[in-house]
Amino acid sequence: MKIRRSLTAKLVLLFALITISAIFGLAGLVTLLSDEHFVLLDQQTLNDKRALILELLQRANSTDDALWLLQEALNHHPGLVVAVRTENGRLLFANNRQFSWDQTVTKDRKGWEEWHSEGKIYRAFPFTVSPHFAPNTAWTIQIAVDTETHTRFLQTFHQQILFYALLASVLAVAIGWWVVYRGLASLRTIRQHATTISQNHLDRRLDCSAMPEEIAAVAQELNRMLDRLQTAFVRLETFSAHLAHEMRTPLNNLLTQTQVALHSERDPETYREILASNVEEIDRLSRMVSEMLYLAKLGYSESTLAKERFLLEIELCNLVEFFEPLAEEKGISLIVAGKGAIVADRMQLRRAVSNLLSNAIRHADPGTSVTLEIGETNGQRTLSVTNVGEPIPPQHLPYLFDPFYRVSSETAPDSINGLGLGLAIVRAIIVAHGGSISVRSQDGLTQFLLTFPPIGANSSSACCG
Repeated sequence: MKIRRSLTAKLVLLFALITISAIFGLAGLVTLLSDEHFVLLDQQTLNDKRALILELLQRANSTDDALWLLQEALNHHPGLVVAVRTENGRLLFANNRQFSWDQTVTKDRKGWEEWHSEGKIYRAFPFTVSPHFAPNTAWTIQIAVDTETHTRFLQTFHQQILFYALLASVLAVAIGWWVVYRGLASLRTIRQHATTISQNHLDRRLDCSAMPEEIAAVAQELNRMLDRLQTAFVRLETFSAHLAHEMRTPLNNLLTQTQVALHSERDPETYREILASNVEEIDRLSRMVSEMLYLAKLGYSESTLAKERFLLEIELCNLVEFFEPLAEEKGISLIVAGKGAIVADRMQLRRAVSNLLSNAIRHADPGTSVTLEIGETNGQRTLSVTNVGEPIPPQHLPYLFDPFYRVSSETAPDSINGLGLGLAIVRAIIVAHGGSISVRSQDGLTQFLLTFPPIGANSSSACCG
């Protein structure tokens, strides 16, 4: 099982790693520079003493005179060790007779030596000189300085550096946690807000005004998602209510007629009439269920579509030929204008256009025409179905494509007997193709406009009519 890591812990860990690395890096640099500083101080001291010894030897006129000058100048420096030896190693002078010369010596590339004697560390610099009063001799002069004082100071300093580095690291982690906790407050607000959202409170939204820019963008998208969910939920509620209402009527009719038939003896003819009426109601329910299953299967998804490229005008002419007998009964002429190719599911598109065409014929005034016009707008293929007749009242237009929504008409009173699913299915088909559908009805003209995604085809003159 994959363990989910806390975002707060992850950010605090990253912040701590960076901060602690910086703190200990700085502490290490300070320690290194401090050590180097005291090494330079010791070397400067040794250089000064070397210069002093050379000056004293320059002033001396004999060996005894030189040794006396060295004794006077160097006897009062307890942390300093000076020894003068002849070429054969004989000790001529030592300012500290108790110093053990049984030391371990290490030497660097510049000639500086480090002595380890009796648990102490000395920094030394040996050099050779020929006194002017004895030019044929060579004296080896050893100068060493005790580093114990500096070492004790550096040990204490290193301990303090480590202590304060650890303290700073702990404080940095604590401050980092506080900063991250405060920075993620907006996410906790979103989480708390999400717990208050239910089917009865879908109208609640996040207040993005006080949120950081990055989180505010997420919150705004969540608000837009909630808007879509609320809209879909309201439509689903309305759809469910309409579905229950639409199914209740035929079911009540079936129940009532059946109860009446069972209440008393009837002649065979009456039973046949009741059964025929029940068949009509059952057929209505069957068609309703079929349409609902079809609408659910379509699901506003392209996955159920078998798309192909074909000439739209040919399909429209085939539909016109099929609907011509119905149109001729009302004296209505059917016209197809324009032509162009389209990529779509041929059967689904035929169903959508058939629904619009049958509605247009049903509501068109006798002696008028119904026009199916292929066009192109902004590179998108369009198809309009226009009829002349009583306009649809403006208050009904926004709801025409809702399931079970029906508009009664004086010229077509039988429209109230429809299922109210035809236009909902038309919209589902067009939306599944990535297109859109709109309607306008004014000045005696009603036009349904279908818009499809662009495919790069051009429209031109009429093909049939």
